[in-house]
Amino acid sequence: MDHSRTCKEALEKLLTLCGWALNEDLSDAEVRREFRVQLGPEEEHLKTLLARLSQETKGKPTPRDYASALTVQDACNLSGVVFSFSEILPRIMNEMRERGEGHDWRDRHPIVRLFSEQISHLGKRTSYTQAYEECLKKSKEDNE
Repeated sequence: MDHSRTCKEALEKLLTLCGWALNEDLSDAEVRREFRVQLGPEEEHLKTLLARLSQETKGKPTPRDYASALTVQDACNLSGVVFSFSEILPRIMNEMRERGEGHDWRDRHPIVRLFSEQISHLGKRTSYTQAYEECLKKSKEDNE
């Protein structure tokens, strides 16, 4: 079995579930065909993961999502907050599209507001100016 090919196909499927493509040159038909590729029995865990992710990225935010936005207000782990937010955001985007709203609506969503506030709070351990200058400096390192 070619594990490299299997991993690439699984990644393409995961990205497709989120509305992204691994290769922008793929046509919609190619993406759909890739998505329908059957995983062998030895990759059953990938099939289970794909099914779970498919369900989690459908629909609108749930009461659990709103509760998560409240829970993270006491969080001290920035990566955990960001990971949790990344799981909920696709549902907010679905709701935005269903309502025919734009990005301003999404940016004012109560879940987005609470998560972004906590991310901002946890990120303030370094001054903005210091962080900006460090990023500016490091962004130019490869160009020299």
